[in-house]
Amino acid sequence: MKTIFMSSIFLMLLSCKVDCEKIAELHKIVEYNIIVKELPKSSGNDCGVIGKDLKTGKNIVHEEENRWFCRFYKKIEAGDTIVKKKNELCYSIHKKDTILNYYWRCED
Repeated sequence: MKTIFMSSIFLMLLSCKVDCEKIAELHKIVEYNIIVKELPKSSGNDCGVIGKDLKTGKNIVHEEENRWFCRFYKKIEAGDTIVKKKNELCYSIHKKDTILNYYWRCED
């Protein structure tokens, strides 16, 4: 019985395919340019920043729930500017003397 249960779970996991193209299209529509003021504590794939939106000039709370953003979240510090241009698959962290670019790749 245990073998049948484990085999069923294994087959279900194999049949779960991620549609990378659809996920990439969702990432393409995101756009922001934010000067980071504060980093709230993140949890898992739920990350956010408090800062100023350079397009509107307003103070905002920007939150994302995805692995791509959270992968580089630990590199962000207060004073950095985070940039994601529409129709591009690259997040950038602009520091005083360095720009860190993180390009989209499908999770394997």
